[in-house]
Amino acid sequence: MQAPSALNRRNEADVRPEHSPKLRILVIDDDQDIQTIVGDRLTMMGFEAVHMTNGPAALACLEHDGHQVPIHGVLLDLQEPLLGGLGVLKELCRRHPRLPVIIMSEVTDLRLLREAVHMGAREYLVKPFDVELLRRKCHRVFLDQPDTR
Repeated sequence: MQAPSALNRRNEADVRPEHSPKLRILVIDDDQDIQTIVGDRLTMMGFEAVHMTNGPAALACLEHDGHQVPIHGVLLDLQEPLLGGLGVLKELCRRHPRLPVIIMSEVTDLRLLREAVHMGAREYLVKPFDVELLRRKCHRVFLDQPDTR
């Protein structure tokens, strides 16, 4: 048997799959426990979590993030303390209309949740939410993939 020629040998770099950068998801919630839990789950799903405790800081981050890796989606607490979740959502939709948003809420007031979806949120989660539900909604909204399970 002949030894393979240099032309027939494959370089290790040629057979490794290309690694695409992680999608960055902005988590806007003033509750540190929620930030940690959601951030850990997002990381396990292959996303990169960026945390902000309030709407104005998050909006400023989005405005100044153009020279860095962009934000690809938002998980927004409806009870945001400074502008209110609907106020932050309104600004997000006005400034970044193509940025997908999932609302998180302890409030089970369907009127508020429907209003958020009507304003531009793509989905909502009621706290406390199931990890599997978080995974399915994040995949559907941020990756634009239907649930295959």
